[in-house]
Amino acid sequence: MGFGVALSEESKIALARAAKRLGTAINSGEGPFLIEERNAAGLYIWQIGRYIYSRNPQAMALADMVEVQMGQGSRLGGHIMEPSAIKGKAQKLMGVSPVQSVISTAVISGIKSPLDWKRYIKDLRSEVGGKPIGLKMMAGGRIESDIAVAIEAGFDYICIGGCQGGTGGSSPTVADDFGIPSISGLVRAQRYLVEQGVRNEISLIVAGGYATPGECLKALALGADAIYLGTVPLFSLVHKQVEKILPWEPLTQLVWYNGKSKKLLDVDLATKSVVNVFKSFVLEMEEGIRAVGKTSLADLGPNDLVALDDWTAELTGVPRA
Repeated sequence: MGFGVALSEESKIALARAAKRLGTAINSGEGPFLIEERNAAGLYIWQIGRYIYSRNPQAMALADMVEVQMGQGSRLGGHIMEPSAIKGKAQKLMGVSPVQSVISTAVISGIKSPLDWKRYIKDLRSEVGGKPIGLKMMAGGRIESDIAVAIEAGFDYICIGGCQGGTGGSSPTVADDFGIPSISGLVRAQRYLVEQGVRNEISLIVAGGYATPGECLKALALGADAIYLGTVPLFSLVHKQVEKILPWEPLTQLVWYNGKSKKLLDVDLATKSVVNVFKSFVLEMEEGIRAVGKTSLADLGPNDLVALDDWTAELTGVPRA
């Protein structure tokens, strides 16, 4: 959920403040480096996308972790943003002219074959001073082959984006009919990392479609180390502020970079709302842990699950209810 390419400065600052209060990390997304967001955040992940501004030395120096973005949700490949979509501060931070389109290339610059990744990571690691480096990728039908390349390259973590992950930069066909569900990506990634004997060396993050505490608990039980949330904090941002624009405008006008009402967003209230939602998530997850007789998230595993249909049982290896 990058600045400029998606969210307003007000939204990004509110999310950063909330993440700091909660003791969790915020991801920059694909937008240009926004120093105000970094200053407001605690743990900060800088995402290196496929835009010309992504390999930002200042951002990498100030980040706690960097993430190479090769896909999200169902979207992979190039993307073009017209100049009219990124006027103002974002355009200046991107370093593009008012008449220049912003182009996301299909692959990271310098990568022409899987063999190039190892050199790329070696060079990047020297640039970021040994900070953890992750790979964000969409979950596709040949996910094991993709993960094999990531293992060989030396990534510290892998983020698997399921097809439920939303993006404003994709057509309905790509969003609805490409990629595989997050649960499939998670299970196959977890299984492959275990088979290769590297599960304890590489962290696994999942993203796409996680909207409830129960869904997050199930993802953790199936092997995820962490979960990216996008839609939940977005809705949280506008909690108790919807009357500012409804019924005449959609809620996105309060948080979108080009939203006509973005200046109306109360950043302090938005921060508080995001914090409250995440605290609620944690409390309900703790209740779920107690419900299965455990005392820690670390004790949760596949044995705590049953499947409600044949497909899920076959995919995950857990028994039918």
